[in-house]
Amino acid sequence: MAPAILCCHPHAGHPQFRQWELEKWSQEGSDLGERMWRAAARALETAEGVVIVGSDCPACDAAYLETALKELRRNEVVIGPAEDGGYVLIGLQRAERRLFEEISWGGADVLEKTLRRAERLGLGVKRLATRWDVDRPEDLARLRRSFPAIVSE
Repeated sequence: MAPAILCCHPHAGHPQFRQWELEKWSQEGSDLGERMWRAAARALETAEGVVIVGSDCPACDAAYLETALKELRRNEVVIGPAEDGGYVLIGLQRAERRLFEEISWGGADVLEKTLRRAERLGLGVKRLATRWDVDRPEDLARLRRSFPAIVSE
């Protein structure tokens, strides 16, 4: 079991986030990479590891998250690949800023760039099973089919 923290954009006080009874942090940074790095660094001030999961990843179920947490105990980095070339989650034992710099977020090479950078930094990486996320219009149709209860018309 691990605590969940909702990292919010534009800020944690936005009315959209009031419905969730979780600890909330405002996202800080100029791009997705900086926001993830800052959230990881903050979490790692008091934790031995952190797993960052995109909010657009309904295929990350409890078993997948438990696997990520288990693997993070044995690996410096855990990464959950996305079908589109990105990743649905990243777990870290330490906040390595260079993993998140100079990446074109949303591109088809995000995962490969991150893996190459981790290798150059000498970080041990465990790659999890590939999952899907919701980035494109065709992903919405899949979301409706897979999780009809969470999609409103």
